[in-house]
Amino acid sequence: MKGTESFCSYIDTLNLYIMLPELIIYGLIFIILFVRLRRSFITKEYFVDVRFLYILIPYLILRISTFTISENVLINFFHTHYYLV
Repeated sequence: MKGTESFCSYIDTLNLYIMLPELIIYGLIFIILFVRLRRSFITKEYFVDVRFLYILIPYLILRISTFTISENVLINFFHTHYYLV
């Protein structure tokens, strides 16, 4: 049982490291959107800037790769605990 608990702890730590860059990107996108929205209310100019896509495209690539990695970790976890026990 002790080996299983340490393995689960390893999986939780791994998921934290996988999700940390995503949380940082969420924060940056929120800050950028907030600043742009505030600026557009002050200047009364409402437009969509193409430069925002330079942030959004790498985020989407990271999100897809993060989902794939965490999905593989979960598949390995369930395979180890439920098929090989």
